[in-house]
Amino acid sequence: MAKKWHLMTRYGRTAFSMLLFQDIAAIPIIALMPLLGGAALGGSQVWIDGAIIAGVLLADSQFRHALEADIEPFKGLLLRLFFIAVGMSVNFGLLTTDFGTVIALVFGLVALKAAVLWGLGYFAGLAAEARRYLAISISQGGEFAFVILGIVVTAGALARETADLTILVVTISMAVTPLLYLAAERISFERPMEVLDEMPDDNEHPVIIAGFGRFGQIIGRMLRAKRIGFTALELDPNQVNFVAKYGNKVYYGDSTRFDVMSAAGAGDAKVLLLATDDAAHSVKTAELVRERFPNLTIIARAKDRSHAHQLMEQAVTHVIRETFHSGIEAGKLTFQSIGFPEKEARRIAEMFCDHDERQLTDQFGEAKDEAAVQAAAVAWASELEEIFAADAEADKEPTDGTPKS
Repeated sequence: MAKKWHLMTRYGRTAFSMLLFQDIAAIPIIALMPLLGGAALGGSQVWIDGAIIAGVLLADSQFRHALEADIEPFKGLLLRLFFIAVGMSVNFGLLTTDFGTVIALVFGLVALKAAVLWGLGYFAGLAAEARRYLAISISQGGEFAFVILGIVVTAGALARETADLTILVVTISMAVTPLLYLAAERISFERPMEVLDEMPDDNEHPVIIAGFGRFGQIIGRMLRAKRIGFTALELDPNQVNFVAKYGNKVYYGDSTRFDVMSAAGAGDAKVLLLATDDAAHSVKTAELVRERFPNLTIIARAKDRSHAHQLMEQAVTHVIRETFHSGIEAGKLTFQSIGFPEKEARRIAEMFCDHDERQLTDQFGEAKDEAAVQAAAVAWASELEEIFAADAEADKEPTDGTPKS
């Protein structure tokens, strides 16, 4: 869901809440399972329960971020070890001896859980499409089933044969769910999915800002100072929450999606400020706007020359390289600091800026030919030196109009 930007939709938020509840509910279940078999808690069981409780307590403490940083290098390894252990515990031989029973149980588990989730989605007020995604996305058995089944078998509360059958059913349900999810995406639905913060129907702001990080916020502050309305879209939920603390209304939304851009008012807006720092996402947005919203003037942030050329391929005429002008300004100040007059330092900066902008445009057609780009760069560097040399000679000319001796 996170990779498809569904996590912050209403159904995604509901699904995540349910998964979190399942994980929390597993804690008392794990603690009580051994007692069902009349067994006392063993040493390993005490350690498991203690580790879970400690994790829950520390998750909300001041040590949370330090612990996350320490555990991060081992998280992937431990997760792989867990699923290796699960794979070793699955008795695939049951597929040959009890194939019909296994398939029937898998179908029953997925169908029953999907039906319950559909009903919960209905009572939560989700739209039909969102209910369908909710019912499919978490209809599989949970990974804590492997832990609980192992504990109850050890405690003698469940026969090994029954546990093996259940583990196989849960494993297959986990494998089937992604396929069902892909199938659901190919079905045409009547209405777009609901996002976390729905944009108002009367959204008539003249400017849309796609990407509200450092770059986008500068433009947003300038527009806000002149009381010009804008709609800001941001894909990072943490950034959405952060800027909201300072009074900025930003909507969680993917600017590469037609329905999101339509809801943002792209059909009536005048300007799209493309400020996202993801080059591929930026180019994809520009392509969508060029095809579906030709009325929008795009002003795009480019990370580098390659990104600038990709945007130019999408007919974006206003491309702002994010570090170029700040570098020019720093260069001008450098010349002044080593003794150049302010007027001369400014002229050097302007000449270099004009030269480099022309070079960017002239290289556009050769952007994919690395050898040609390298040869052009050498030629342009030599030309720039000649321009500066000619400018220096012109400075030596007498100002009273008399020829040099």
